[in-house]
Amino acid sequence: MDEEPVTKYVCAFMRDAHIKGSVINITLVGGLNFILNMTIALGKYNIKVNLVAPDIFKSAITSSLLEKDWLDKVVKKTYPLQTLGTTDPALTSLIVYLIGDDSNYVTGNAFVVDSGGALAGVPIYSSL
Repeated sequence: MDEEPVTKYVCAFMRDAHIKGSVINITLVGGLNFILNMTIALGKYNIKVNLVAPDIFKSAITSSLLEKDWLDKVVKKTYPLQTLGTTDPALTSLIVYLIGDDSNYVTGNAFVVDSGGALAGVPIYSSL
């Protein structure tokens, strides 16, 4: 089974229809190899492919989880920014940038949007 069937379909459609633009795959960082391969294959068609890897964001879906006291304590102790973002503006501003003309030379990248939560060992090794 394909790793990213929707992304592959959209990319193939854009290529075959000669549509220039951006494809943004919102998934885990583990999808980076897939994105890099798509970037190499589609760059000559002026199709940019990037990956956005978000952490937990405040939303209707996560509201019950975010009400847990233990999660707030974990975030404050282990996330450098000590907070979780909201989809707007944390994710939407990045997406708007990636689909806009200002990012014409941005492709094949993974953007981790997580308040620094993915930085292994930050609370353990930080001298602050």
